This record gives sequence, structure tokens and C-alpha cells, in this order.
Amino acid sequence: LLSDISESYNRYEDAIELVTDVHATMPIKESIYVGLLINELVTNSYKHAFKGHKGMIAVKLKEKEKHYTLIVEDNGSGFNFDKKHQNLGLKLIQTLIQNQLEGTWEVVTEHQTKYIIRFTL
Repeated sequence: LLSDISESYNRYEDAIELVTDVHATMPIKESIYVGLLINELVTNSYKHAFKGHKGMIAVKLKEKEKHYTLIVEDNGSGFNFDKKHQNLGLKLIQTLIQNQLEGTWEVVTEHQTKYIIRFTL
């Protein structure tokens, strides 16, 4: 998934470092939701975070006794979450987290963007 996203934004081919740390297994239904979340969040990083300079996008997924933590972060410029909170992409993210995974999320947007998503299966 990350490779495909990277190829679609090839203008950053060598400028964006992708870091992954995934140690989890889950049912296919929930993995589709997680894939949609990762797609939306990583695409947002490519589109908005770096403004032409080098950067890093990290995707981490950990599982401990059916408790999952997904972290998607970049070291880009960050954004005003309150201002952007109502856009369609963030509404999709919120719906996937709260309605499909019955999880919670935390967003850090000062000097970077970091999403911390927690859910239990």
C-alpha cells in the first residue's frame, strides 16, 4: 500500500522516507478499515506536509492482546486541526475510527502531524 502511494506521488521519489513498524494480525474486515485509514493519512502527508522539501512518513501498528495502536506521523509542517477538522477526508477518518473500529483517536499537529488511533477487536 505504501509503495503504491509513493509511486503515485513520484515527484517526491527520493525526498520522502517511508518508515514502517508493523507487528499485528487482525481479521480481514478490520484490516480493510485500517488500510483505508493508512491510505487517507499517508496521502494527506504527501499532499500537504512537506511543500517540496525532504521529509519522513512513519506508519506503526502494534497489537497487544487484541488492543491495537496505529500511529501515522510525518515530520512536515503540521496544520491547524480545528480549522481542517470539517473536511471530507477527516470526516472519513473519524467515521472509520469511531463507527467501524469503535476506536478513539488523538491528533498532534504542532510542528508535525501525528495520528494515534486505538481500538480493540
